[in-house]
Amino acid sequence: MAQEATLLADLISKTTANILEEYSKAGKELPLLNDAVEGPFDIPEYASLEFAKQVKILEAATAQLVALLAPPGHTIINHVEVAAFNTVITNKIADKLDRKPEGVSVADLAKEAGLNEPKLHRILRFLATKHVFVESDFLSSSMVQTG
Repeated sequence: MAQEATLLADLISKTTANILEEYSKAGKELPLLNDAVEGPFDIPEYASLEFAKQVKILEAATAQLVALLAPPGHTIINHVEVAAFNTVITNKIADKLDRKPEGVSVADLAKEAGLNEPKLHRILRFLATKHVFVESDFLSSSMVQTG
C-alpha cells in the first residue's frame, strides 16, 4: 500500500507540473481560489485537450490517493457534497447571489428561497470549504462554470 501511495503522489506531482506548464504555454496566470472571475480555462473551448486530460488524471489520482489513505468515514462526505449541491442548484442559490454581487445575508437568502436559515447557513459554509462560495459578513458567489 505504501508503494501505491507513493506512486499516486508522484503522479499527482507530475500532473500538477503539466497543468502549470499548460497555463504557462497559454500565457495565463493560475487563478486564486477566492477569485470571483472566470479562470482562463473555465470555458471548455479555451482549454487544450492536453489540459483537460491532465485535469482528469489529477482528479482521478487525487481521489484514489484519498480513498487509499483516508479513513472510510471520510469518503462519505462526498454524499454530503451531492446533497449540498442539489440544495443550492434546486433553489437557484447562485442565481440569487449573482443578482446581488455586493453579497446577501444568509437570512435574506433563506427567506427568498423559502429554506430553513440555519440549515442553509450550514450548507453554504460547507460549500465555502470547497471554494464554491466565499463567506464573509455577507455571502457572495464565486462559482465557476466548468465544462
